[in-house]
Amino acid sequence: MIDESKGLEYSGRGAALMKWGGQMKFLVLTCIFLNVLLAPWGLADDLQPGHVLLAIPLILLKILLFTVVLVMIESSLAKLRLFRISEFLGAAFIISVAAMIASIFSTV
Repeated sequence: MIDESKGLEYSGRGAALMKWGGQMKFLVLTCIFLNVLLAPWGLADDLQPGHVLLAIPLILLKILLFTVVLVMIESSLAKLRLFRISEFLGAAFIISVAAMIASIFSTV
């Protein structure tokens, strides 16, 4: 999410190129992560057209599954942060009441 702030400086074609570049970077890093580190199955062993045509949908399926899992994780973490707002508000309320009580006793 830190990388999104530089997209606010651009508009029009520049913003579109920034978004496109970010998506391409995500695609390349996802392919490297999935095909090298996580699940190296489904890759073409040689350059025969049948093997390559079979590998393309398998790689796209792996990317789709990884993206769905990533979206579920990110959305659940965002909801968890949203549910913690009440805890922060409660703590702020208690601190403010304690400060008011302390200011009353300090003037007496």
